[in-house]
Amino acid sequence: MKYLSSLIILLLFCSINSFGQETFRKRYYVKKSYSFKKPKRVVELQKDTLIKYNNANPKEKAKADKEYVMGDKVMVTKSTELNGQAVTISKEVVINDTFFDSLKVPRKLTVTNCKSKASLLFKENKIFVNPWVLKEEIYYLELKNRQTIKIPFFEWTVNTMTLPLKYRFKNEDDDISEEFTTAFNVNLFGGFSFGTTKFFHRKKVGNKTINRKITLGALLGASTVELNSSNTSAADDPLGEGVKITKGLRTLGIGAVYSYNKINFGLFIGSDKSIGKDAKKWNYNNSLWFGVGLGYSLFSF
Repeated sequence: MKYLSSLIILLLFCSINSFGQETFRKRYYVKKSYSFKKPKRVVELQKDTLIKYNNANPKEKAKADKEYVMGDKVMVTKSTELNGQAVTISKEVVINDTFFDSLKVPRKLTVTNCKSKASLLFKENKIFVNPWVLKEEIYYLELKNRQTIKIPFFEWTVNTMTLPLKYRFKNEDDDISEEFTTAFNVNLFGGFSFGTTKFFHRKKVGNKTINRKITLGALLGASTVELNSSNTSAADDPLGEGVKITKGLRTLGIGAVYSYNKINFGLFIGSDKSIGKDAKKWNYNNSLWFGVGLGYSLFSF
């Protein structure tokens, strides 16, 4: 029963953390197509290009014919250089056969090869894809209303956090009991993250993105501990009754943090080393502790 109660307490104790988060080198891996079952549809990676009107297919010509009617007049702008300066010249022209001979119309092309990592921008009904290669081309995935695409990513993440509660293991050989401690501390947690972003297109009411990721990394921090007769009982020369000494602590640890948008849940294991005179008298000096953290990312630093 004693061990069961300790386990329950261990699982329930959570520390509320203040997170400041920064990410580096975020890279998405985009497939050339995504399939949907209901309704059945394939969303393909595309890019826009311009072709001459005379080379366009009937559908592309019909769209241009609706926009440009024979005999109408339109303003045409052209960029050029005058006396070493870039200028824009506008003139009115009549829509005729000569106009259509020089007209270029848009065409959507399917991207057949996209193996490189990329940066993404979700705007209106399109996810724009900017590959991490020396190309000027921009690709995109076009979504219908209430369609969702999930795309994996990798990145480096750095978090600042506090862990006000820690569970320290007991040592029966030295007659040291288990302990829960609370103390102010500042920690830097950084590591490699992997996860997915779900892009959800909602027409008129605004798009929604959901980020899920796991970060594996190392913890480095600092805090203080008050030494007294109780927590130095295992030392050869423990502190006397009523004597209290405040010492600094250096924290080293490792952990994993699961993030759902701005909500974070982490598991950590590490050790605290007391610094200074009489520091080694502390019962838990360099002993392992276990921490569970719950947090919310309020800001980036």
